[in-house]
Amino acid sequence: MVDMSDLKDGALREIVMDESVFGIEFKSLITLDDLEEIFKHDQLGVNNMHSYIRLLYDRVLRGTPLSNRFRFVSSAHCSGMAIASERESVRQRLVDRFMSTGNTECLHLWAYNTRPVGAHWLLLAINPIREVVYYLNSVNGEWTNYPAMKDIVDLSI
Repeated sequence: MVDMSDLKDGALREIVMDESVFGIEFKSLITLDDLEEIFKHDQLGVNNMHSYIRLLYDRVLRGTPLSNRFRFVSSAHCSGMAIASERESVRQRLVDRFMSTGNTECLHLWAYNTRPVGAHWLLLAINPIREVVYYLNSVNGEWTNYPAMKDIVDLSI
């Protein structure tokens, strides 16, 4: 068990997302609010999503041939909010991530939060070599409901 008694006083847990997970290194901070999202079954924020992705990467992909077949896109750096405010930067991040595999086929998994349009997570599985995008949405929502997401993926491929 992890000691979380100091979180009520505003302490943070820092999780380093090394470059192998998302193609860029950054730190994700876990707070008491993030833990409450899990315990209350609220919608998960990006910090929790990154933590789950990091766990998946460490337990399934790291050090295996699968790490060359599957890559993750950072939900924090390529979100609906980021597209709305810094469209060209998001496009460049996606291009850089897609190019990191060279000419090797790879499926890029992107947990995408639909904010500012809504507050819902969906999953894109993108194969930039074949120019194929798989769109997985747990609710009855068409990809056409998210034109900014579609446009940024089309431009990045």
